[in-house]
Amino acid sequence: MRCRLCNGNEPLIEAHIIPESFYQPLQVGKDLPRIYSAKKGEYPKRAPTGIYDKKILCGHCDNQIGVWDQYAKEVLFTPFDEERYIRVNGENALYELANVDYAKLKLFFISLLWRASITTHDFFSSVNVGPWEAKLREMITNSDPGTEDDFSVILSKFQNGLSNMLVNPMRKRFKNRITYYRLRMADYVAIIKVDKLPFPPELRRFVLKPDAPVLVRIRKHEKSKEIEAAVQIDELLN
Repeated sequence: MRCRLCNGNEPLIEAHIIPESFYQPLQVGKDLPRIYSAKKGEYPKRAPTGIYDKKILCGHCDNQIGVWDQYAKEVLFTPFDEERYIRVNGENALYELANVDYAKLKLFFISLLWRASITTHDFFSSVNVGPWEAKLREMITNSDPGTEDDFSVILSKFQNGLSNMLVNPMRKRFKNRITYYRLRMADYVAIIKVDKLPFPPELRRFVLKPDAPVLVRIRKHEKSKEIEAAVQIDELLN
């Protein structure tokens, strides 16, 4: 089988869709991360090493993407500095990530969306970027992060403790006009736009952009619909 990125005949490897290092914070003691599906009737599964695909990437291309994976891990999982929180009504509302390499971080999210779209793993079955796949592949091949309006990225982070759960990506539409995908990675949620239309002004301030700090929205687990659904499933299993 050919590598889906370089189209070469090099041996393919077990390539993680979401980097393996992103699953490590989800392991609580001996309790392994759990995969939750939005499909009705499906129960959570254990995911000791994350989700990978043996049919998409050769070692060389995986290593190329791995540089961006490693950078994203270093940026996103460095402990937050209390002085960089932006507070509203006495609560942490935003966090400012400064001195971020726009190209490396943006290419991580572009490659993440592309991997999620081309894999045949059931967990990512809702991700299908269609004609956008060729554009994503071209940007990865050329190490081109594009502009802030190309596959715009908005980040949120759950602050009050991790939950060892993985929730499958979801395709959404903002105000029934702008299509985007919602991907959960450890305690982060990434919104990635797949649409020609730009996000409206009220959202553009949060979009990952060159030469500017990244504003991460802070969220609480107890207000998450994902947590509510997971608790209901766990109650059925116990």
